[in-house]
Amino acid sequence: MRTGSTASDWLLARRNHLTLLFLIFLYLLAVFVVNPVGNFPLNDDWSWAAAARGLALGHDWRPTDWTAMPLITQSLWAAPFCILTDCSYEALRASTLVAGLLLLISSYYLFARVTKSTVAAGLAAATVAFNPVIFELSYTFMTDTFFAALLVITAFVFLKTFRDNSPYLFALACMLAVASTLCRQVGLCVPIAYLIVTMFRSDERARKGYRSLLPVVLCVVALVGFNNWMQQTGRMPALYYFESARLINAFRHPIFLIQTMSLNLVIILLYLGLFCSPLLILRRAPDYDGTSPLLRWAPTAVAAVAALVVVAGLWRQLGLMPVGVNILLPGGLGPLTLRDTWVLHLNNVPPLPTYFWVAVTALSLFGLFKLVELVCTFVVSLLDRDRSPTMIRIESSFAVACTVIYLAPFFFVEMFDRYIAAIVPMVCLFILAFTQPARASSSAARVFAGATCACIALFGVLGTHDYLSWNRARWQAIADLERLEHADASNIDGGFEFNGSTSFDPNYKQTPGKSWWWVKDDTYQVTFGPVPGMRELRRYKYATYLPPGTRFIHALRRSRPVDGNANGR
Repeated sequence: MRTGSTASDWLLARRNHLTLLFLIFLYLLAVFVVNPVGNFPLNDDWSWAAAARGLALGHDWRPTDWTAMPLITQSLWAAPFCILTDCSYEALRASTLVAGLLLLISSYYLFARVTKSTVAAGLAAATVAFNPVIFELSYTFMTDTFFAALLVITAFVFLKTFRDNSPYLFALACMLAVASTLCRQVGLCVPIAYLIVTMFRSDERARKGYRSLLPVVLCVVALVGFNNWMQQTGRMPALYYFESARLINAFRHPIFLIQTMSLNLVIILLYLGLFCSPLLILRRAPDYDGTSPLLRWAPTAVAAVAALVVVAGLWRQLGLMPVGVNILLPGGLGPLTLRDTWVLHLNNVPPLPTYFWVAVTALSLFGLFKLVELVCTFVVSLLDRDRSPTMIRIESSFAVACTVIYLAPFFFVEMFDRYIAAIVPMVCLFILAFTQPARASSSAARVFAGATCACIALFGVLGTHDYLSWNRARWQAIADLERLEHADASNIDGGFEFNGSTSFDPNYKQTPGKSWWWVKDDTYQVTFGPVPGMRELRRYKYATYLPPGTRFIHALRRSRPVDGNANGR
């Protein structure tokens, strides 16, 4: 008996290693396809890069005033990459790519502990790492990928402490929880989830309240101490409490608050349904054979009503996916942070075909239905005390608690899709821990789920390639304006990243008619296409994969009557 068990464990371990190696190969292949070269900032990472460089090269911690999170652990993670290189944007981007690989590996091991199916664990890990939003952000110095990796590793160690009563593991879990919290404040979700799950466990060891409360106390003390240190030493960013102020202000307008929460709930469910759809195809809700028919059918009924309400909302107001903002956009992946698209909303970047977004919306609605059904089944099983010990696992309870606590603050503010993407690993953990294999033919479900995951991953890889491609053309256009036109940051609107990295000022007062991103004079503009009142100086070609073709970045100058100056200027 022991020999057979050992052989079975060896085969499972071997399959796990081969599956993980295959996923790592795909990840590295994707890096080659994307081609992440270019020493320029993307999204908000011009601000995070300044903090990391100051810490690694200047041995001082002074984040820019654009910062609204602790950020310190991400900068510490990037420090070796800075010390060993010139601390360029490419080097910082490499640190996030390594964090993305770490996210893939740690996610696989997290999922493998709740399922013996290497297919399910591999599909879930691919769903996390090749999620289009997280995957694209892995090619920036944004915090999302590194934070998601920290979240997964911290959750993995905390879950191991439930089984292995090791003080060393518990100490490691506490340190990781503090590291997560000092990257983003919402890292508190993991130790709070640990506390909640521990409180409801029945064994005597779990009743030791001091142990379950300690991680939360350590994280809160570390965060408050870090904030006070920055305040007392003049390092506190001007916008550090901006989101907290928005959150407090939201409660002063109850009607608007209810509308915002309702809209954000729809957005969260649609995006989680889309991001987790491969796993939701492969798995189904557990059988519930309770005595009450009402409880047996309630989850499906609630899920159907929720899906119908969302369909009505999409039809009347929101339209097709994508309905959120930031990364996932009608034309692919972004953000498209140039004046003509982000500010003037000109149609200079054509959207992907309507049938594509119809399919994405249908997949999102399917995922929403399945996810709501699972959550309702989970709630019903919690209410049925006779059934809950056999249906509810520690992992599923932990994942639900972590997800709810993480998402709670975002219900009250403008919802960015990247906020949702960071919690996808915990949702996948819940799905794997709480569900059973699909009733349909096992091979058919696997093929359909695998094909869905492959399509989503392919979209992420190709879209990320296009995002890097147009940014390289944008920065070439800016370099030529500076070299050939003798322009500089004082008279170029080069987009959010350019003006942020060169002209950021927390006291900037926006001038009507100019972009909001610290533009002083926009005589020269870099755009995706024509802009009224501007004349074209040059075009810069870049290749796209979504769809395959060639597009152009435009260098423009404000039109004015010819005055006879040399160079026609």
